[in-house]
Amino acid sequence: MINTTNVFTGSIITRLEDDPKTALTGPGLKTGETVSRCLSGRERRGVCGHLSGPRTGSSQLTTTSSSSARRIAATGSSFSIRSLAFTCVEPSSTQTSCSCSSNGTTGGRKACGPAHDSFGSCRTSPTQPWPSRAELLDPHVAEADVPYCALGLNSPSSPTFLRWYYSRRPENAAVRYQAGRQIVQPLKRSVDVQRARSSRVQPRLCSSFFRWAADSPNRPALEVGDTTLTYGALARSASAIAATLLEHAHENGPPLTGVLAHRSPTAFAAILGVLARGHGYVPLNPAFPPARNRAMLEQAGCEALIVDAGAASSLRSLLEGLDRELVLIFPDQGVAGRARDWAPHHVVGVSELGGEAPEAALIEPSDPAYLLFTSGSTGIPKGVAVSHANVRAFLDEVAERYDFTEDDRFSQTFNLTFDLSVFDMFAAWESGACVCCPSDKDLLNPAGFIRRSGLTVWFSVPSIALFMKQLRSLKASSFPTLRWSLFCGEALPVEAARSWLEAAPGSTLENLYGPTEATIACTVYRWDPVRSDGESELGLVPIGHPLGAMSTLVVGDDLREARLGEAGELLLSGPQVVEGYWNDDETTSRAFVSIDGRCYYRTGDRVRRATAGGPLRYLGRSDNQIKVLGHRVELGEVEAAIRDETGVDAVVAVGWPPSPSGASGIAAFVADERVNPAALTAALARRLPGYMVPREVRLLPELPVNANGKWDRGALIRLLDEG
Repeated sequence: MINTTNVFTGSIITRLEDDPKTALTGPGLKTGETVSRCLSGRERRGVCGHLSGPRTGSSQLTTTSSSSARRIAATGSSFSIRSLAFTCVEPSSTQTSCSCSSNGTTGGRKACGPAHDSFGSCRTSPTQPWPSRAELLDPHVAEADVPYCALGLNSPSSPTFLRWYYSRRPENAAVRYQAGRQIVQPLKRSVDVQRARSSRVQPRLCSSFFRWAADSPNRPALEVGDTTLTYGALARSASAIAATLLEHAHENGPPLTGVLAHRSPTAFAAILGVLARGHGYVPLNPAFPPARNRAMLEQAGCEALIVDAGAASSLRSLLEGLDRELVLIFPDQGVAGRARDWAPHHVVGVSELGGEAPEAALIEPSDPAYLLFTSGSTGIPKGVAVSHANVRAFLDEVAERYDFTEDDRFSQTFNLTFDLSVFDMFAAWESGACVCCPSDKDLLNPAGFIRRSGLTVWFSVPSIALFMKQLRSLKASSFPTLRWSLFCGEALPVEAARSWLEAAPGSTLENLYGPTEATIACTVYRWDPVRSDGESELGLVPIGHPLGAMSTLVVGDDLREARLGEAGELLLSGPQVVEGYWNDDETTSRAFVSIDGRCYYRTGDRVRRATAGGPLRYLGRSDNQIKVLGHRVELGEVEAAIRDETGVDAVVAVGWPPSPSGASGIAAFVADERVNPAALTAALARRLPGYMVPREVRLLPELPVNANGKWDRGALIRLLDEG
């Protein structure tokens, strides 16, 4: 039986079992009506197209296209349907009446106006929602004519939607929309359509990079130290990695590949190669303890790991105790004669990398683009899988908000395990710009790096700005090339913003906010020298208003909306919010809640909206999660590690000493005076990142408690302040 609820836009359906005498079945479906399905989760109802032909008494199913009616014969007891051909229209912004045939079976293209859906079907209900964008982006391009009538979604003339649609379907556009300046037009000549279809669509997150590589291969794409890679060169490296991954692919492996590298040319090529292969990338930090990297790799279930030369020395300890065989790829190293060294793992070196670029992988919008791990209160890192749809929603809004061009030069100050690094790479490559990656030595003198690199876009945690302020390197007009100064990852002090703008008076400064679970950043505030002082609170720049289609809700402890002016927990909802934690339903159920039928993520951040229409003001954390030098840290994870190492239950970790944007480090208290602090610190350094290892360990006979019987963290912090 052909069930219409399983038919969706552009799908290629094969071997559908059916009675040859029943051409089509579906609830209340009649010849020529629109076929729809209801999607699960947060997706909306989507229009699919026309299926025409006799409903019963025939062994043929007929579909319509813009050129001719196609008949797909039934053979035996099953239909073999190679494609569903839909009738498409080019919407008109002025025509509102219907001139289409009543049964939807005409062969010519219809001239339907906004009163019709994107596939030419008359709308019978004004309240029927438009199809979700995700549905129209199904990469399986049907044999029917290109459905550029989909421009009718929301607004046929919307530049945002045009750019969004054609960035996903570049083969349908004669001119791409780039940097907010060009207007796309659909392809209309059939020869152009056929030529365009000879190349398949790139995965969503890296599609723009490879398009720029094809169009402008000699443009600089990446600078790392003294090395400059063009779009063409970086694309060739990425394609070789993608081809290698496909050659050694496991049939039933998960759609994720690990990358053990630290901001090297190989690291960036690996990320692009993984995406081109159709996988999401899982970045591992060579500076992390091997046990932590191993735990992340095991949780992700990766079957392959890409390793750069700088990380090779940490690989052996990472692999110790791993419960699976991996494909180890060394894109910048030879491995001749070293296969036994890495047994039982399969090793691929630079000379064995794949050659020709593979065809672009077909993916779904819900597929993971990357998997990152955040600090977990149980002591186990929490995995956050960000989908292509999540990051696409963010990048589309970024392109709409900022006028990035191919002449821009972006900073890249974040480790690849930090989700803000995604902005640096892909906001730049969306517009054909260059990513400038400083060395660790450059980060000791960021001001010099900005000037030498001629940066136009700066993006970092506020801690770097505070560091530069302490170095007295924020001299007046010292950064004349900067156009955008963007900060995210922790609270931005007002004084830091003022000092930065003195150094970069020609730039626009914005404070972005967003947890990993809401994809990079989801609220934004633009600094205004006239009104921003009055809108700031606690000496911190506001976090502003929701970005794009995101929405915010401030609630009390009972999850009811707080009154205007009251402080409460910030909840987030919208297309950037992920579906939950990786293979962790229990943690997901605590952090993601349904309110009035809408899914919200609980950030744990306390905010206040002081005035109607005013910006959100950040007030701090409502739990034991803090920011240490821009890194989100669950103090519970530090405490769990200390309990595990000492066998002592009474343990408290606090952020100390405090900084304007969180804390500069961590101090720990243990209720057992027999513990050796030096030995404990050394043990913690073997299992935690450096920023999570306590700078100070104090031993007490017992820990103070408050009136509620809980550990009195305030009293412990006072002990630290007293010296």
